[in-house]
Amino acid sequence: MYRLWKPAFAALVCLLLVLATAQAEVVEGLYRQQILVQSQGDAERREAASRALESVLVRVTGRTDIMQQPAASQLATRAGQLLESYRYETTTETLQQGDEQLPASRLILTFSRAAIDNTLRRAGLPIWPDNRPSVLVWLVKDDINGGRQQVSLQEPGELTAVVAEVTASRGLPVVVPLLDLQDQLSISADDLWRLDGEKIRAASARYGVDAIAIGRYSQTSSGRWLGAWSLLHKQRMEVFDSHSDQGEAALVAAGLDAIGTYLGNAYAIVSSPDTRGGVLLQLQQVQSFANYVDALDYLESMAVVRQLELIALRHSNLWVYLHTEGEIDALLDALALDRRLMAPAKDPGVIALPRQSTAPLGSWENPLRFRWPG
Repeated sequence: MYRLWKPAFAALVCLLLVLATAQAEVVEGLYRQQILVQSQGDAERREAASRALESVLVRVTGRTDIMQQPAASQLATRAGQLLESYRYETTTETLQQGDEQLPASRLILTFSRAAIDNTLRRAGLPIWPDNRPSVLVWLVKDDINGGRQQVSLQEPGELTAVVAEVTASRGLPVVVPLLDLQDQLSISADDLWRLDGEKIRAASARYGVDAIAIGRYSQTSSGRWLGAWSLLHKQRMEVFDSHSDQGEAALVAAGLDAIGTYLGNAYAIVSSPDTRGGVLLQLQQVQSFANYVDALDYLESMAVVRQLELIALRHSNLWVYLHTEGEIDALLDALALDRRLMAPAKDPGVIALPRQSTAPLGSWENPLRFRWPG
């Protein structure tokens, strides 16, 4: 018997509380999973590895239904072959077997990123890169006795722990508001309940996030929890509903799970012959050899870039052709998340390729234009 290991509360809080200035986050450990097991035998390790890989595939693809895909289910059957490393740790935790509670060890498994990604690409399945949008989560509860009130995720408790578990299992960087005096002066529970967009954005600005989620919920007289979620992302508002007969924490977990699925669908890269493309990019203000090396390293490191071709470097203007996974929107989304490249200068200097507004963006006639920070 084994179960997926739920980290201790302190570790969960560390995963949950993303630094407010972080903006997009590089999420670590997407290809690693921990499971409690009763023994260190080969048979139990193989079975645990298969279950652990299922959790990894959900995080990596952003899809909770990924195991319904034949390629994903076949991966799980050979999970042991995809292991890069594994180790055991002693714990004070137990696993139940029948009427007994037996001592458990923690099995920590790390899977091959290259092997998993290559299989997903060949099957045309999504890969959500580890650079992911940070989400600020405001919660407001309409309580029959206390009225509308903001819900804090700063204090230890079931709600905080469950939120941390969900965000860790989905690889979703979540920021929780401090609800300090500044927040209290900036926004009220009523402002959140009526979705006052201007106040919500103003109060959220201090946290420097990529998306803002507002969860509004209440409990019916029958004991059922009902929630409505609004996600502010890219100047749009997406709406989700959640409900639960299992309690407040389960309701909030369901809402965050839906947000994770939405963002996974928005940012995951699906590779196929039909979606692979090429983009010409002009990078201005590459003024030194160090700038040149850093710029190429940065572009080549992007998950959406399969191959980079150097076209020209003239008068601090660098032209590169990027062979990409997915359409140009996937590249633009990744660049927007990173926030490394800056808007082009008004006067780009000498030697710019002719620009025609009718030509497709990223083409030779109408390249993407950015400038290197410096």
